[in-house]
Amino acid sequence: MQIDNFIAVDIGNTTIEFAVFENNQITAKDYIASKPLNVEDIKNLAVNHKFKNAIFVVSSVVKANNEPLKIFLENTYSAKVLIIDSSTFNLSLKTENREISSIGMDIIAKSEWAIHHKKNPCIIADVGTATVVQYVDENGYMNKVAITLGLASIYKSLNIITEALPLIEIKPTTSALGTDTITAMQSGIYWGYIGTIDSLISKSIMETNCDNIFITGGLSKLILKDLTHKPRHDNNIIFEGIKVILHNNMDKINGK
Repeated sequence: MQIDNFIAVDIGNTTIEFAVFENNQITAKDYIASKPLNVEDIKNLAVNHKFKNAIFVVSSVVKANNEPLKIFLENTYSAKVLIIDSSTFNLSLKTENREISSIGMDIIAKSEWAIHHKKNPCIIADVGTATVVQYVDENGYMNKVAITLGLASIYKSLNIITEALPLIEIKPTTSALGTDTITAMQSGIYWGYIGTIDSLISKSIMETNCDNIFITGGLSKLILKDLTHKPRHDNNIIFEGIKVILHNNMDKINGK
C-alpha cells in the first residue's frame, strides 16, 4: 500500500526542515534549528497540527540528531518515524569506486529525484549552509560532487574570524563595490558568491558536457536572477527525492 500523506524531514547542518505531503503534494513547510537542537521548538511550528499520528520520513546528514528527533515525535505525536538508511533502503543511484553509505543522504535524495523523474543527466546546485554541486549521469551514476561554503556561512565566517567585521544581513546588491563597511561586505560577499556558483557550474558543464542545470536550497531564489547560467529552480528537490525513496521501499516499510 502506497503512503500518500506523510511528513518529509531533512535534517541538515543548521536546520531541520519539515515538508507536509498530502495526496503526494507538498502543502506546507517549516523548519527549526538543528544546531543547537532543541526538539521542543517543534511545538511552535505552524505546521505541527499535522503531526499527530503522522508518518515521518527522515533524511539526515547529522546522525546524532536522529534518535532525539525520533523519540520526541513518537512520544509527543504518537507518530511513526522512518529514518532512511542508504545501506538498507532500495536506491536507484549507482556509484563507482565509492560506497553509497559514504554519501550524504541529502545528495542521495536529490539523485533519486533526478533519476526517478528522468532529469538525468543533470547538474544540481544546492545553495544551503554548504554549497553542493553534484552531477548525475545518464545511467544514474553519481560520482562527481563539489562542496564549498554556502552564502550564509561566508557571512558568519567573516564575523567569526575577524575582530572588526560585524555579522550582517544577507542581502543581494546591484553593485560590486560598497561605500562603507556594511555595503562593502554585502557587495563583496554576494558577488563573490555569484562568481563561485557561476564558476562551479561553468566548470561542471565543461567537464561533463551537460548543460541541464537545476538549483535548489534555502537561498537559491535569492541569487537566481544574477547567475550567468539560468538553471531551473526547484526548492523541493530534496523532499521530492525523499518521496521517491519512500515509494520505492513500500514493501520494506509495510513489513515493519
